[in-house]
Amino acid sequence: MKYRFAAETDVGRVRRNNEDSLIADPDRGLFVVADGMGGHAAGEVASGMAVGQVAGYVERYADIQSDRAKLLAQAIKKANEAIYRNSLTEERLLGMGTTVTAVMIENGRLYWAHVGDSRLYCVDGREIRQISADHTLVAQMVADGRISLEDARVHHRRNVLVNAVGVDNVVEVDTGSEQLAAGQCWLICSDGLSDMLDDREIADLVRQWQNDPAGLCRQLVSEANRRGGVDNITVVAIVAGDGVGQ
Repeated sequence: MKYRFAAETDVGRVRRNNEDSLIADPDRGLFVVADGMGGHAAGEVASGMAVGQVAGYVERYADIQSDRAKLLAQAIKKANEAIYRNSLTEERLLGMGTTVTAVMIENGRLYWAHVGDSRLYCVDGREIRQISADHTLVAQMVADGRISLEDARVHHRRNVLVNAVGVDNVVEVDTGSEQLAAGQCWLICSDGLSDMLDDREIADLVRQWQNDPAGLCRQLVSEANRRGGVDNITVVAIVAGDGVGQ
């Protein structure tokens, strides 16, 4: 299955630094988005370490570990160890952490691994599905029936993570895989996008710009900024079908 892709990251309208990081490596079919957290630019350190560690681990062990979802999970766990150790070396880095959502495409299948509240979406026709689960306090409250999805979008604690990479010496990683189908658009994004646009609005822009992944990324970032751009915004768009890819 061939695919086309594009990626874009933007500091937004409020933040001074971009604490998001991404890697888009079509040679390995590897795409990773990380959204860092921590004061004094520690978030930048955490997210940069995460994407670098994941890419390095995949490069070293791709020929050994054939289970691609497990490979990505192992890569994230190694990144967690490295970030946690590094956070103990300097006071300014103490408590730093990051989300990580990683995708690997191989032989017409998409494998994913995820920690945090960055998101993986699949848009197929008029349907949009959030593939990843948000590891947040508010998502737990929705699952428990304490608040509605509508309330969750505006809840004052919606960005409180209950699972992140680098904040502890162990981390739980969600994984999965799906068969690619022509016409699908897969999006990896930081919450700087999903906090500004709801799922329907994201799907509408995908339908308008799906034939132009680079234009789609620009439009998503532009619209998030138009709504206020209160956080860094990062998006990777992968369109299954014709074009370059594996």
